[in-house]
Amino acid sequence: RRVHGSSSNAESNVNAVSAQLIESKLKSCPQLEASYVEITDTSGGCGASYFALVVSDKFAGKRLVQRQQMVYATLAQEIKLIHALQMKTVTQEEYDKLIASK
Repeated sequence: RRVHGSSSNAESNVNAVSAQLIESKLKSCPQLEASYVEITDTSGGCGASYFALVVSDKFAGKRLVQRQQMVYATLAQEIKLIHALQMKTVTQEEYDKLIASK
């Protein structure tokens, strides 16, 4: 017989966060107005850590830490449920240069 609530909260919470959810929140955030978002699950599929590439002209003139704070603010609830979030935050111009250099 299964007892309700027997699985740990941490285990069920991690499963509640997905790359699709993170991408959707970042794309729909009016404070970011992201023109491109790419999320990669870096945890091997368990959903505990992610890499986010976020392109937004709202990052213009902001230091790296300010850009990251904007992303963290958007994902405040999700950050509590995952182990790690790495990110690259660039403006459209920076992104275009990055793509051209590849």
